[in-house]
Amino acid sequence: MFLDLYTLKKLPYKVLNAGGEESEKICSFVGKKVDFVNMFFSLTFFFKNREMLMSLVNTIDCLLKDDGVFMGTVMDGSLVERELGRGDIIEKDYEIKKLSVDKKGFYNKEISIDFKNTVTATYQTEYLVFLKEFEFLLTSKGITLEKIMNFNEYDTSSLSKEEKFLNGLYSMFVFRKTGVLRNSRLGLVPIHKNKELVNEYWYRTPSPPDGSCLFHSVVMNLLGDEAGPQTAYDIRTVLSKSLTLEEYTNIQDGNLAIIKLHEVLLENISVSCFTPNDMTSEQLKKKVETIIEKYSSYGMSEFRKVFVTELVSEGFDEQEVKEVFKGFYLSTYLKFSENIANPGYWADQSIILLLAEKLKINIVLISSRTLEVYNYGVQYNPDYVSIVLLYLDSNHFEPLCKKVSPYDEKCQYTFSLDELQSII
Repeated sequence: MFLDLYTLKKLPYKVLNAGGEESEKICSFVGKKVDFVNMFFSLTFFFKNREMLMSLVNTIDCLLKDDGVFMGTVMDGSLVERELGRGDIIEKDYEIKKLSVDKKGFYNKEISIDFKNTVTATYQTEYLVFLKEFEFLLTSKGITLEKIMNFNEYDTSSLSKEEKFLNGLYSMFVFRKTGVLRNSRLGLVPIHKNKELVNEYWYRTPSPPDGSCLFHSVVMNLLGDEAGPQTAYDIRTVLSKSLTLEEYTNIQDGNLAIIKLHEVLLENISVSCFTPNDMTSEQLKKKVETIIEKYSSYGMSEFRKVFVTELVSEGFDEQEVKEVFKGFYLSTYLKFSENIANPGYWADQSIILLLAEKLKINIVLISSRTLEVYNYGVQYNPDYVSIVLLYLDSNHFEPLCKKVSPYDEKCQYTFSLDELQSII
């Protein structure tokens, strides 16, 4: 359908004179979220620098509704660069000429485009577009790639040889705003540090969605293609059988599982634990509740000290109060050991610490909600090999690996702490 100028003038639209990078101006003008944003053949003007491209991404993000679609067409910079690698110019019925000297990275790679016998594209300066970089920045806003198709994937039977060549340099892309890593099986994970985007290419791999996903993920990072589900279950069994009461006590003496042990203490402590004294069971429960409320933020070893001090001040025997803790540790240790062996028991912080120490590895967790390192009370050991896992919505773990560039076939799964300084 074609509209003449008269009909077009009668349509209800307004024109804004602004560049796509002018986010505040555009979003203020539109004034609401929209279902659809498109961009045809103009992305090549935004790869002058990263700041300009990121501003365009911010414009798209502020305009799109949740589940909104962003689509467009673009000349693929990697394909053009490959052709220009054979010389500084592509000259046919059109001309694409390299203007800048070879530069590293994705930005400010100038080209001159002249579509001969046209008035709209005559010796204009544009920039090579790298779609993986664009995808990376959009993903950081929760706008994820759904589809990309090269123009030559469509019917080209009516095109000449030169037209097919030019056609093959272009692609169509479709993105959808899904929210940051929510309900998405995307590979790319844009990790943040200090609220700023870190340009490192991290990729996630789906892990079996059962209670052993932590163990599956660790095995996948360490063994790669040799990993299998049974290995994770075997590690759980070995870990359970080898766990000592001393190891369990050391874990609890950190800042973990405090409240759970406090609750057990409150439920089970009674005057029968001690030699006769003047305090009733109800008074003792009240006293223990008061101590827990006052010192619940303490690490277990510090909590144990103040607990003993508080009850001794009430007339209880110091050694008897200390013995109470030994009994609680033993009963909770046995339950904890049983849980470790259960393939359906989801790993808590204590199990993560225990697994890391037993395997002599550092486990770095990245929260899918903040895209930053998740602090679970760990002290990384510089002598251990490190792995990075995605902590997905606080209920699932997946392995992460890193590429030097999005076009690199190899993905790194284990690291030294020095190699992870950009994220930790």
